[in-house]
Amino acid sequence: MDTYLFHTNNPLLPKFFKEKNITTHEVKLVTSSILEVLKSTRGAVSQGSRILYESLIPFIPEGDPDKPPFINPYKSIILSKPKLQVDFRSIQILEEALSFYRQHVKQRYMAFGDAELNVFQALDLDGILSGLYKVEPSFITEFLP
Repeated sequence: MDTYLFHTNNPLLPKFFKEKNITTHEVKLVTSSILEVLKSTRGAVSQGSRILYESLIPFIPEGDPDKPPFINPYKSIILSKPKLQVDFRSIQILEEALSFYRQHVKQRYMAFGDAELNVFQALDLDGILSGLYKVEPSFITEFLP
């Protein structure tokens, strides 16, 4: 199994890896917003890492079609270990994501309580583990029941 880098602000991801005794991957926990996760990832990409997968659970519908959806405050990204060459497609993806968040994202998730935040964490964890399975199919048989 290859080793990967994970950039996340979701505390469940390092907890999951610790509980499953997964030491082959490196998790960088950013204890801040999605923007900071994206900035941290941009730094890794500029040093030669490539984006392999990102959790795709960014919006949760509120129920009122006239209001914008809530934004999952957690973001996890799987990266390759640094290579010698910078992956310009990954840089482009990050710059577009950073631009989108700066222009359109309202901090609508700040009003959530612990129970709601736990749901958002679980959604992000499920999304990134599904992504890890797509990147590394042996992960499921090795670490999940």
